Amino acid sequence: MDVDSQQTKHHRVQELWFDDGNVILQAGSAQYKVFRGILARHSTVFQDMFALPQPSDAELVDGCPLVQLPDAEVEVTPFLRALFEPNYFPTFPSKTCFDLVKLYGCLRLSSKYSVQPLRTNALKHLNSFFTSLAEWDEHMASAPNVDGVLRHDSYLCFLQLAHELEATRVLPIIYYIVSGFFDLLGMSVFRGVHWMGFEGRIPEAWQDAFLAGAEEQLRANWGILDVLADPSILDSCESPLLCSRALLRQLHACNTQRGKRDCRDPLFMWNAVNWATLHVCPECLSSLKAKANKKRQQFWRRLPEIYHLPSWEELEAMKKAALAET
Repeated sequence: MDVDSQQTKHHRVQELWFDDGNVILQAGSAQYKVFRGILARHSTVFQDMFALPQPSDAELVDGCPLVQLPDAEVEVTPFLRALFEPNYFPTFPSKTCFDLVKLYGCLRLSSKYSVQPLRTNALKHLNSFFTSLAEWDEHMASAPNVDGVLRHDSYLCFLQLAHELEATRVLPIIYYIVSGFFDLLGMSVFRGVHWMGFEGRIPEAWQDAFLAGAEEQLRANWGILDVLADPSILDSCESPLLCSRALLRQLHACNTQRGKRDCRDPLFMWNAVNWATLHVCPECLSSLKAKANKKRQQFWRRLPEIYHLPSWEELEAMKKAALAET
């Protein structure tokens, strides 16, 4: 039965509608006219699906058999484009960090439909997120000014996906990001968020660990600021009276903010603007930066531990083992 007459209820994804295609895939209201042979070559799941005999009264669209996919269009479109457009999803280490929709769809569906080369490439991209504190600092210095709630909604979706795929290597930094915006996201971290057609929440089994880690992250945040009260900062000071007053003013301002701001961002407590507005002599500024950075390094090393995850070294070994198996 040809159902071309129902075409108005759906829309064709033009970049994946080939006139000589021989199968129609449908995801939600989106339809794709592609090639069975190419799908079967890439995916053992599609290979097995197409090996099944088709009923005589199977639905047809544009003269081709119709296959309904239980996946969202926002995932299916980048996944299929990666299969049919060789340059669509770049091979690692080409950067694709901020094209999160593309990465999410390719990663999730390549895993679901067993497209191993694409899955391996997507996992490499995912596991490359912020492998060191230096990379995190570089990211924060160049990150686009995106609305915090929307941007971190996306990371909550990736957190759920990382758990689903057991991509444990990226969990510490994603937990860190989500925790940093806990005051904005609120209970949605448990109830779930919707971002670009995706859904995400912290898995129930990890919610206690998240809460404990978020509180530890809050304490670390103010622990880094406490270097302002360290008297050794003034050891080589050119103007002890002026610098001590500046440090006390800054410490008072920070303490005032404690009751107003639920801040959990110890890795970014001091940025270029903060340092520029702290009017102390060069020796005090150098000493303060060194002490603050030492605390940041200590926090980074402890980050996996506070979320009940293996150490960075163990996570790196797990990542290498997973990629080798893939």
